[in-house]
Amino acid sequence: MQPDKAVLVNLTGTTLEKLKDLQANRTRLLKALHSLKVAIKELLKVDTESGKTLEKVNKQAIQGLQTAWEQVEEKDG
Repeated sequence: MQPDKAVLVNLTGTTLEKLKDLQANRTRLLKALHSLKVAIKELLKVDTESGKTLEKVNKQAIQGLQTAWEQVEEKDG
């Protein structure tokens, strides 16, 4: 069995720009997800009822952000 060999990949400027855009979008999605989750977690500690309300209100947004992040990961990977 031969060891894996490096393969030269010819990336165009357009391809690199698309990868850069995907990475930037991924970062924005992760920040938005983190922001929502932290806000909910912190509110749950001080006001359980309001925290649960915030969690319920943001449930679909969080799911949508997670789905979008997963799609970016598929394209980027």
